[in-house]
This record gives sequence, C-alpha cells and structure tokens, in this order.
Amino acid sequence: ARWNYIVAVVNATSDQPAGWMAPLNGYIASMLSHLQHQRHVFGVVGEIGVHHGLFFLALAHTTVLEEYVFACDLFGEGAAEGVISHASSLAEDGPGGGFLASLQRFGMKPSEVWLYGRSSLTLHTSTLHAAGLFPFRFLSVDGGHEAETVVRDLHLAAQLLMEGGVVALDDFPNDLWMGVREGLYRFLWSERPRGTDPTVDLAPFLLACNKLYLTTAGFHHEYLAAVLRNPWVASIGLIVEPEATGSGSTRIGGWPVAVQVAGDLQCSSVRSPAFARAWYE
Repeated sequence: ARWNYIVAVVNATSDQPAGWMAPLNGYIASMLSHLQHQRHVFGVVGEIGVHHGLFFLALAHTTVLEEYVFACDLFGEGAAEGVISHASSLAEDGPGGGFLASLQRFGMKPSEVWLYGRSSLTLHTSTLHAAGLFPFRFLSVDGGHEAETVVRDLHLAAQLLMEGGVVALDDFPNDLWMGVREGLYRFLWSERPRGTDPTVDLAPFLLACNKLYLTTAGFHHEYLAAVLRNPWVASIGLIVEPEATGSGSTRIGGWPVAVQVAGDLQCSSVRSPAFARAWYE
C-alpha cells in the first residue's frame, strides 16, 4: 500500500488523494522520520488540516511499533468539541468521505487513526493527553492560514512536540498566504523577546517545496546538516548562511535555515522512478 501511494504521488495519477503536495515533501518526511528513529525519537505523528490525506499518508506511513497517528480537520459529522474519536466514525458520503477513502485505498485502517473533527482552535493539549496522544514526534500544521490561527496552532505544536520532534508548516513561502508568515513571526516573537539568544521552542532548519520545517533547539544542527547532505533534497538548490559573503541572510528567528531560493514551489523536477525507489527505501 505504501509503494502504491508513492507511485501515485510521484506520477500524479488519478489515484493520488486530492490536494497539493510536492512529492519531495513526502520523501523529506520519510527521511527525517528515519533519522528520528535512529536517534530513538518515537511518538505520535499527525496533521492539522488533513483534507483528503495527501501529506497525512506520507506521515502515517513512517510510523513504527506503537506510534499513533492523529488527524484534525473540519469534518463535523456530529463531532463534539473536545472529543477525539477514530476515522472509522466518518461517513463515506460525508465531509470526511474523501479522507476515509484515501485511508482505505492506501493501507491505513480508519479504526487506528485518531480523529478530531472540529477546528484546531478548539483543540487543547489536555484533550490529547487524555486520549494518550502525547508527545508528538512529527506534526504537520496546514489548518487555517489566518495569522491568529497559525500562531495558535504553532503554540499547540510547541507544547506537544518531544525533543527531536519536527513541525512542518505549510505555505510559508506562498505569496498568496501571507498570514502564514505573519503567524510564524508572531509566534517566534512571543517565544523569544527581542535581543535575547535564539532559545525558542521551535527552531526552523529547512524551507523547501512550500513548507517550513522546524524542530527543537537541541536537534537543529543535526537536522540542518542531514538535509544539506541528502542528494535528493540538495538537488532543488539550497542556500544557507550567505551572510558570510555579504549577499544576504537565510536566518529565521536567529536560526540558520537551508532555503530553496528562486525555485519551483512544486519541486516538480523530482519525480523520477529512481526518486520513487529512494523514497520507498
């Protein structure tokens, strides 16, 4: 099922879940997850704003052992505020039908996917704790793109993330969703008063293919080095810390970030059979 998913995404077939995602983002999630597991970082993986599950499935397929998967979206269907259920509660002809179909098509049991079918603005850490969904090792933030919502989702992510965990913030470089950038900078400002050392809970390390990846401070250097030496990630053209030459700066919140400069947000050149195999392996 995982191979079928990768083939559908890389080749953009009709079987691919509806939505927008550069295939390289799925590979990056897999590569970082492998590194996390090598470092004994195990925990919940999930996404705020799953839609039909395009990126969610990439994350879910990285789980091992007793790692749980969690989804949050405005599926409604009678979902009560503060109540977490399972994706098996979704109706095929309801708002979450597309997500349900994607799970079934690509090997995820809906009864094993934890679901919060309301806005993330009503989701609290205490609710996730009560359901045993803590801590998180990988969380995608792709919910509301208004600045206030992004700030709130990032604060939630920072409270949930374990040491060495990763947050993927969608649409940060997208000029049509400026609220995401505003939200990120407001979050960083609230975590790190002006003039202090970079000690924020979330440290950005990679900006590529329409997503900004962040981790905890202690793992920033290791993850930054990992993406820079990976040939598939490096193939899109990454720049880091050019301020040494006086030609600019790629720091965000004081942290060095590997940045895809003037590239294709879809990273559409990375779609070969060799890439699909590398992702699978």
